[in-house]
Amino acid sequence: MNNFINRAVKKSSKMNEVQLRSLVQNIFEEYSLLDSMIDSLNDGVVILDANNKGIKVNKALFLIFNANVSENISIGEIIDDEEINNFINFTILNQEKCSGKEFFIQRKDQNQYISLSILPLVSNKKIHGTIIIISNITEKKINEIKRQRLESLARLTTAAASI
Repeated sequence: MNNFINRAVKKSSKMNEVQLRSLVQNIFEEYSLLDSMIDSLNDGVVILDANNKGIKVNKALFLIFNANVSENISIGEIIDDEEINNFINFTILNQEKCSGKEFFIQRKDQNQYISLSILPLVSNKKIHGTIIIISNITEKKINEIKRQRLESLARLTTAAASI
């Protein structure tokens, strides 16, 4: 895609109106495809600019947080958990990567486990923002807790049987 756009920009001064329209249409279609791909993901995605304002959020983020999420919104406005926001801000400030950090969110309507990954948005060897990927791992965590309880019960049963 980048090679295509770079070649097109170099040739744009020599293009007629029909060719320019075709170029703009191709770029629009590519952007729409990328936009659809991000919206099709099961995980929530937030892309922040260098000032930590959202430049792209996907629909899954809305489902995870039950909130109206739009572009040009800060991460603190999306996630109303102080511990998570402090972690995100610390990670971004120190330009660190994070993969799979788990958090528990307690809400009035339901409790939720999420997994958080934070990556720098790099272009031309410079950091231009941040990518945050948020996965709802509630079902996985609940199954893991149930499995641990069953294993514990099995050990207790074995110990009781041996006594």
